[in-house]
Amino acid sequence: MRFLLLLALLSAVITGCGSGKKAKNEPLRLEGSWVALYSRLDKEMEDSRDLYNEVKDSLLMLHGLKLLRFEPDGKIYQADSIMAAPGSWALSPDGILIIRNAGLGMERFTGQDAKMKDGKMIVRHLVNVKGRVLDVNWYYARLDEKDAVLLDKDQNTWRKMLPADATEKQMADKIVKILRYYGHYFHVIGREANYFYAERMIVPFKYYQHGVGLQNFSMENRFARQFADSAQATKAWDIIRKGFYRISDVPYPAVENNYTEGYALFIESLANDIDKFYSK
Repeated sequence: MRFLLLLALLSAVITGCGSGKKAKNEPLRLEGSWVALYSRLDKEMEDSRDLYNEVKDSLLMLHGLKLLRFEPDGKIYQADSIMAAPGSWALSPDGILIIRNAGLGMERFTGQDAKMKDGKMIVRHLVNVKGRVLDVNWYYARLDEKDAVLLDKDQNTWRKMLPADATEKQMADKIVKILRYYGHYFHVIGREANYFYAERMIVPFKYYQHGVGLQNFSMENRFARQFADSAQATKAWDIIRKGFYRISDVPYPAVENNYTEGYALFIESLANDIDKFYSK
């Protein structure tokens, strides 16, 4: 009740304070799964382009390419925190979107004028930067049923920590699940976006124009932190390293004008090799 009251109050304030834009009441079915694609500065704020360029990468790093699922009952899940308690969302009739406690980047998100245009959802978001307010539009693409499984909990069981006495086979199974998840994720962003952030990925890879390499081992790496201790993480790294060697004679699946699709195919190939090796 308190959340809905906040939505009503915000809707009244934003509508009444003369933002210079009228909210559009275009029909929007928000329920379902989405990927946040990119942000664009409102065309009426070209005089703030330099300031926007200063923070654009930070905005994308925080919010871009996040996977979100809006449930009909007002719950919202973000893929990176899918195993945690859900956040909450509400959408007013005039397009005010409020998201709370939905994981990193979506702890307190308030958008305006949410609408569909050219197959994309667009949400206007006001960002305070150095005492100035930037008018930024976020673009989202709806995920189809095949891609929406990335937000299913049974596709994210690899996020659970293995016991300290896990066998090498159990570690290999977890690694295969991680690789297949990110192979699928790369397919999604390869179709929908023209960028990605390697530091946001859990897989410990270095990405080149036509190739993928393995990072040096570090317990600070997000991949290492998926395992119970340094001994387990070291073994997991070794499982991947040996997989790299086994498929080293397989031609890299370069895809013209789409590096991320090549990454997806390589990661899937590595997953299949490790799965096959430990299924003997």
